[in-house]
Amino acid sequence: MSIKAVGNLPIMHIGDVEKATSKPRPTIYRESREGTFPKPIQLGKRRLAWLESDIRDWVLVRLNAVGAA
Repeated sequence: MSIKAVGNLPIMHIGDVEKATSKPRPTIYRESREGTFPKPIQLGKRRLAWLESDIRDWVLVRLNAVGAA
């Protein structure tokens, strides 16, 4: 995973998000639109990225839910 930064905020591009979540690209985009997955930030006309902290928090919530079950 190659985490870059915008300012001092670490960001992840779609390939990194796929690896971190084990979700396929279309699912990530769909769930982002539906509000069930973190929303990306627009870096350019055709370039999106996610805050690394948003993805990490999303994963941790799911891991905690599995541990509580």
